[in-house]
Amino acid sequence: GVGMSSHDSAHVFEPFYRGASAVPGGTGLGLAIVREVVRLHNATIELKSTEGSGSSFHIAFPHS
Repeated sequence: GVGMSSHDSAHVFEPFYRGASAVPGGTGLGLAIVREVVRLHNATIELKSTEGSGSSFHIAFPHS
């Protein structure tokens, strides 16, 4: 993607949230579902985003 503002980054995991640069046609549920699946696996998700440059997500699962 093109990156997100700090405001969008703070809300992007909320159900139905669609940021200013969101692609038309989505519902705003994708990242909320990902966050819940990550939580159910006792993992963590981290977002790094620079507006105009891009975003990356890092998911870390606990070691067994």
